[in-house]
Amino acid sequence: MVAYQQVGEEASQFDSRYSLACKTSDQVWDRKLTVGEEWQPLITKHCWVENPGMVIISNCAGSFTQVQPTEKEQAVEDAKILSVACDGYGICYIPPQGNMRFWPNHLSSLSICCRAGETKYNITVIPE
Repeated sequence: MVAYQQVGEEASQFDSRYSLACKTSDQVWDRKLTVGEEWQPLITKHCWVENPGMVIISNCAGSFTQVQPTEKEQAVEDAKILSVACDGYGICYIPPQGNMRFWPNHLSSLSICCRAGETKYNITVIPE
């Protein structure tokens, strides 16, 4: 659920749920991976999904489960923004604790990096 409000306006919100009927009985490929500042392929050679129906990427940075972070610790986590590129051209970014879903034509041309340092991300590839 996303909600926002402009000054002097009533609040607006929208829900971003989605359901997808798979055409095959192939299993979903789901991994938690680590990425640094160097570009690397979004999908590793171990992914068995040949015809993706949908890809979901979640940035795991910014999660503090047991402590209240200091301002410095929070700033370090806030800088761990994921960048996604297609054929070397940046197409989007994913902030800490953010996620995105998309329906790729092909996976081989996609790459990912972290803008500052290193972070974990979760990737799910759902078969067509």
